[in-house]
Amino acid sequence: MAAIKVRQDLPPPGGYGPVDYKRNIPRRGPSGYSMFGIGIGILMFGYWRLFKWNRERRRLQIEDLEARVALLPLLHAEQDRRQVGGSVAETYCHKIERVSMQPDLQSSKTKILHKHKVRAKV
Repeated sequence: MAAIKVRQDLPPPGGYGPVDYKRNIPRRGPSGYSMFGIGIGILMFGYWRLFKWNRERRRLQIEDLEARVALLPLLHAEQDRRQVGGSVAETYCHKIERVSMQPDLQSSKTKILHKHKVRAKV
């Protein structure tokens, strides 16, 4: 058998040219520090809004309590009226006249309501 001469693939004289292996990725978006700063800014804005709403809510609660305290005498008068029974005119006019005209009503069944003796409903 005759040997076949094989030609080997060799580099060109002087070698190959330089190979570009460096990454060339363009920068996209803000840097890490700026994203961190933006996150801190958003958190501070959120906390500011939260504290502002909490102050407003506290102010509204105080206003509701003050209104409730201001209405307390009216609510007590309504409760007294309900306990005695009847309409306003009957409660404060007719029953007071009946108690003052009839001495037999001066018993233990009478109550004192706003400095007036009133017969309690049985």
